[in-house]
Amino acid sequence: MLGYGYITGLGVRIFFISLVLLSGGVQVLAGESDAKGQGCCATESEQCGKAGEKAWRVVEISDEVREERGLDEWYRKMVDVDGFTVAGSERVSDMALQEAAFIIDKMLTGLDDVRDAMIRTKVKCAVMAVDEFTTMVPEHATLEPADYWNRRARGLGAIKLRPAVSCGEENLLAMEGDPYRTQNILIHEFAHSMHLTGLSVCDRSFDTKLLQAHKGAVDEGLWKGTYAGKNHLEYWAVGVQCWFDTAGENDHVSNEINTREELREYDPRLYAMVKDVFGESQWKYSPPAERAGRGHLKDYDRSKLAKFEWPKRYDHVVKDIDAETAEIQGKE
Repeated sequence: MLGYGYITGLGVRIFFISLVLLSGGVQVLAGESDAKGQGCCATESEQCGKAGEKAWRVVEISDEVREERGLDEWYRKMVDVDGFTVAGSERVSDMALQEAAFIIDKMLTGLDDVRDAMIRTKVKCAVMAVDEFTTMVPEHATLEPADYWNRRARGLGAIKLRPAVSCGEENLLAMEGDPYRTQNILIHEFAHSMHLTGLSVCDRSFDTKLLQAHKGAVDEGLWKGTYAGKNHLEYWAVGVQCWFDTAGENDHVSNEINTREELREYDPRLYAMVKDVFGESQWKYSPPAERAGRGHLKDYDRSKLAKFEWPKRYDHVVKDIDAETAEIQGKE
């Protein structure tokens, strides 16, 4: 999901996105520090455990790293992903931070220019604890109406003006009550963030090509009544989810296309664009239960994790969310 402002009037809510591209193209991050002794791991080797598997060490955020990476006091601990920051408050579990780091590392493999562009904009990943909500994230604190955003989204993509991609620990760790249990939300939101703060900086023609691909798909009747059909932003994010085999399937805003092979057959244009970015990557997402007992999930036990529930104080905005869903589906 991507939406960072709204205009209301006569009962109409219009969502808009402020897209500000960095000027001057992509440059190597100047002065990227060796973080050893500054509150995070400096090198990949320091992150590695047995058989070269990264351990994703969770550390408290030092004052020096906080200033260098533009981290609000709300962020108390973090994982370093080769210079990219995954952080959260003291309430989020270490395992959720590690899982987010694991996924982001997989998505950025071989994309150092994109990583550098995102780091320069001080984009970070904010992981919300099961009892934290969107406007608690400092970069999203001014979104209004707050109750709408807190009930609507368990993850948002980053833009230059709000440089945080967020997600909930309940989705990362497949906790009971996860409202998006059929898909991985971080992959969707990080795809948005890569698009708007990385890929469009590295290739100024990327957004135009994506717009053209989306128009072609819609003109052919593809993605009708789905989130991917809504606009070129969601088209890209859903395509990336399909690439990693973790898009929603046959729910209220999805069709049956949710894997890499299905995407290749259904929408060759989008498949080609996603493949052009991620190359011949063999990695595909699998839920934590299938990886339990290994690496950062060595102690994973879903039965011991917290349960996610929407607070009743947000019930009054559900009708607005349902109306938005109906609009996507093309219903009156």
